Amino acid sequence: MKIESLKQLIMQINHDLGKFCNTFTYTRKDLAGLGKASPKSELFAVPPIDRDWAINYGGGTEVQYHINIHNYIQYGIGFNFQYVPFKNAKTPEEYMAPFAEVFFTPAVQELITDMKSKGYSFVIGDEKTLKNKQYKDYYLFGKTINIHDNYLDEDAYSKILDDIQGDLFSLYKKIFEERNKLISSKTYFEEKTKSNLDLYSSLLKANKNLILTGAPGTGKTYLAKQIAAKIILNKVVLNFDDIDNNKLTEIDKNILEEQCEFVQFHPSFDYTDFMEGIKPDNNGGFVLKKGIFKKFCENAAINYMDSKKSELELSKNHIVKEYWFKFYEAVQEEIINNENGSASIQNMYNKDNEAPINSIDLHDDELYVGIGTSTSKHDFHRPIYTLIDYYFKFLQFKEAVKTIKTGYTEKFIEYIGEKGRTTYMYGLLNKFYNLYNDEIQQRIREYHIDEKIQEKTYVFIIDEINRGDINKIFGELFYSIEPGYRGEIHKLKTQYQDWDEGSVFSNGFYIPENVYIIGTMNDIDRSVESMDFAIRRRFVWKEILSENTAIMLNKLPIDIVEKAKNTMNRLNETIELIEGLNSSYHIGPSYFLKLNNYLDEDNKFDLLWCNHIQPLLSEYLRGYEDYDVNMKKLKDAYNNLNNEDD
Repeated sequence: MKIESLKQLIMQINHDLGKFCNTFTYTRKDLAGLGKASPKSELFAVPPIDRDWAINYGGGTEVQYHINIHNYIQYGIGFNFQYVPFKNAKTPEEYMAPFAEVFFTPAVQELITDMKSKGYSFVIGDEKTLKNKQYKDYYLFGKTINIHDNYLDEDAYSKILDDIQGDLFSLYKKIFEERNKLISSKTYFEEKTKSNLDLYSSLLKANKNLILTGAPGTGKTYLAKQIAAKIILNKVVLNFDDIDNNKLTEIDKNILEEQCEFVQFHPSFDYTDFMEGIKPDNNGGFVLKKGIFKKFCENAAINYMDSKKSELELSKNHIVKEYWFKFYEAVQEEIINNENGSASIQNMYNKDNEAPINSIDLHDDELYVGIGTSTSKHDFHRPIYTLIDYYFKFLQFKEAVKTIKTGYTEKFIEYIGEKGRTTYMYGLLNKFYNLYNDEIQQRIREYHIDEKIQEKTYVFIIDEINRGDINKIFGELFYSIEPGYRGEIHKLKTQYQDWDEGSVFSNGFYIPENVYIIGTMNDIDRSVESMDFAIRRRFVWKEILSENTAIMLNKLPIDIVEKAKNTMNRLNETIELIEGLNSSYHIGPSYFLKLNNYLDEDNKFDLLWCNHIQPLLSEYLRGYEDYDVNMKKLKDAYNNLNNEDD
């Protein structure tokens, strides 16, 4: 037969294959879990006149039938790692990797061995490079037939038709079946999760700030916690609820509680909740109250500073910290045993002039002191970390004032740094010195820590970051969030800086170098517009698609996992076909996990649709003129109803 063009050859092959085209179409529909079959009357998509190759309909991101023509004809089963237009949800490697991987399984290799004995081989690429596939590669396992003067021998043409319907169809089905087994297996999803977590963790480490965006129900919040666990513990945690099976120990849980903080933004959340604010105290005055982020950064800063200290410095700090705890117990006992219900501290200038400590408390490594006189009351608190530092500065102060008779207050402020409550702070430190200095110095001479403190990683997760008023919550912190402005060298004055006495940030706030921030948000939320460019450019953004977190479906009973996955994929494919909707409107796996609520019901998928998915889709389509038509399309896709194609 004479070949005028590839287009003419393809049209002839499609015609001569007859009913096989129908058979292939429905086979592919079932194997790929599609809601709708491709055209039934054709195997190969008819190519443009200037193209020298053709593949089966829908084969761009799957194992595919392939044929090309030059001064010869090549045909067989192909693996395409090249770019496919309009298929951007995943990379070509991500689409094709499962198909290439199963090529080397025993079930497929049994067929390959038999086919090689019949003259099949790799006519493009080879087995070795297929194992190490790369972007832009193409592989074709099949046959090459020479043609002369555009004539193809009739017997050779008949052999092409026989191979397409016989050996190649068997290989196509087997590869697809094995691929389906692979991607539905827990092991594969776990490996994909590990791979994804490596990617996301690298993004976070490199940029300090990461926002996970995507459709509702794609597991962004859960993923944020997994990323935090990955960079804090260097472990992949697949299920936070199942400690033993995922090797998450109680120690690991405690570490995560210390080094990972979670907060969810909402419209009423503000700067005082996040950073700091002035709140009334018990004495009719006001005190500075730390917000959740400032407290978190303070813990991270203490660890960062301690990690830079020598073993000797750590030994000293450890001993003095121990004695501040003893001091708390001693003063508390003095208050209880004293008839007037107080302990006493001396005045800086007049030792006979004492002020009473009426109350003392210690929690979260912070000492709270209440001093009351007949005319006034003074409450203040300092972190133990700060009081340790004050003790060593107090020793220097006492040496400095040995040679002076006046200017004690100025010297105290110079060495300690406290500008307010100097008399009371002097009294507190002096009482501590008199009680324990000799013991402390003796212990320092005897005690030594052999190991330095390791710098830790701290992760702050902001769920639904776009639901809060970002400018109101962050305030002046926009500057500090910038990855290039981390650390003490970039400290800044906050709104209530003058109220901050004795904390790590008393001279200015900064975000420590060991703090990382993860935010999550739904792309379709109305409040996305509140994310202005100032905050957007300070984060790296990563879209999370439903297939990225499909491992979540493994929490379903095994007998419905595959159906849930196929239903989700069909529904999301149909969503993208509706004008005005896109991947941001996908239905994520979190919604399908609600099937666990209906396991005892025969119509569990119907209940999921009515109670959870249809209401969300209805919100998507609200205001559409063709609401009913589009909702029917979505429901048919969900139920796998496709008119004559089903």
